[in-house]
Amino acid sequence: MENWCRELDKQAPVFGKDTILIGHSCGATYLLYILEVLKKSVFNSILVSSFIEKLDIPEFDELNKTFINHNFNWEKIKNNSKKFHIFHGDNDPYVPLKYAETISKKLETPIQIIKNGGHLNSESNYTEFSELLEVLF
Repeated sequence: MENWCRELDKQAPVFGKDTILIGHSCGATYLLYILEVLKKSVFNSILVSSFIEKLDIPEFDELNKTFINHNFNWEKIKNNSKKFHIFHGDNDPYVPLKYAETISKKLETPIQIIKNGGHLNSESNYTEFSELLEVLF
């Protein structure tokens, strides 16, 4: 997580009212960290196949531990994005829907469930994300 933050500071130091953030899997968890520390809010935050807890898959849990061992400030996160969208496949082989449901409750925003979307990646043969285009602006 610290490495990702360091790199983000180098590549995208400015966020503002027109910024759209999109995070997939642990990138969605990282997006929540970003929102927690921002000094000004962004326009839109989109979480795809997101989670904030262990997945009970040892090799993934070890890789993700620095992202999920955190007590998120949900009020600050909600205040730092004008809009939120959550997408999740109904048959995700890695991240069960219950994880997106937890985040949905915390952010008070609905989940858009993608039928047969898997992990919403090419491995799941999900290569066109028209639903994403519909919520960008």
